Amino acid sequence: MVGIHLVGGIIGTLLLGFVASDIAAEGGQNGLLYGGSVNLLVVQIIAAAGVLVYSFVLAGIIALVLKKVIGIRLDEEDEVSGIDLAEHAETAYELGDSGAGGAFAGVGHAARTKEV
Repeated sequence: MVGIHLVGGIIGTLLLGFVASDIAAEGGQNGLLYGGSVNLLVVQIIAAAGVLVYSFVLAGIIALVLKKVIGIRLDEEDEVSGIDLAEHAETAYELGDSGAGGAFAGVGHAARTKEV
């Protein structure tokens, strides 16, 4: 989520200051690469910073409310044993015949343990 929404959003917002074209909208501004001034880039930087601050504050408030109302941490035992196992009843990175859980945990196991 962070890589797409945060990083992608900031990059896209700031790139408008470079590649915007006034052809797309009446009364629009050109970005730096189209002969515009640095003004649009500064506006985009201020807008991105404002959204970052707003999102951080709002997420913090929501987290505090959730912490007080229902709690946002798992039991220490569940944290140690693994959050994936505690919350989703599966393990995340144990694929194949690695010995514990995963998407392919039962594949081939019955054939090896079954006496013929």
